[in-house]
Amino acid sequence: MAFGWGRNETGQLGLGYTSAVVPLPTQLSIPGEEGEITFVAAGVGKYHTILVGSNGIAYASGGNVCGQLGINNGGVKQIEKFRKCAVMGQVVGDSGGGEDEDDVNVKIVQVSCGEEVSALLCSSGHLYTTGSSEHGLLGNGETGEYIITAGRLGYANCAKFTRRSIFVQSEADATAAAGGTTAVGGGVDSSGKVKCVPLEDGGQISLASISCGKNHFVAVEAATTSGTDVPRVFTWGSGDYGCLGH
Repeated sequence: MAFGWGRNETGQLGLGYTSAVVPLPTQLSIPGEEGEITFVAAGVGKYHTILVGSNGIAYASGGNVCGQLGINNGGVKQIEKFRKCAVMGQVVGDSGGGEDEDDVNVKIVQVSCGEEVSALLCSSGHLYTTGSSEHGLLGNGETGEYIITAGRLGYANCAKFTRRSIFVQSEADATAAAGGTTAVGGGVDSSGKVKCVPLEDGGQISLASISCGKNHFVAVEAATTSGTDVPRVFTWGSGDYGCLGH
């Protein structure tokens, strides 16, 4: 069972109504499936909540201003009851008999939420994100900025959980891994930002866990079956106060 309490002004508790606060732990459920789903994970943002069922499906409720609910409808700014999330490649109700999970059935096992962004991990350790693209939160290599009018920026946000497989390392680390050295002052561009290059195995990286702050993510790679390689840690999003550890 899942219980929720606290702020509910955008329906983030999924109780079917809004209120300033719900002061006591209250049982949460999925409309039409009450008592039929066992929950295995939960994530909460400032204005939204996502639950993960043992069936591998994620359900979201609350504010959706930036598409953070992942319900594939950015025009809906708020829902007050839990609704199934739309996940790229997921075929709800399929038994998963195919060889490639992404083509047949994506079973969600973990969730983490920021203020206006959400991330899911599937049983294969693949990453899916939705919501605000500001600060590069979607992990797709872009911030999605575009000009609406003079002095006003918009962002190309995402309303559906989409797989992300771009992982990078600093140019200096890549050079060191290849046995080379980086010249003093090298490894940064003209603006002083660290130069990064894509990891060759980005598409095969499997994550073991993910955690989100207000505007940044930290993800830990799954250990290899041989146990010989040290799992890597990846961070992205806003680097305010040095929270990315770069």
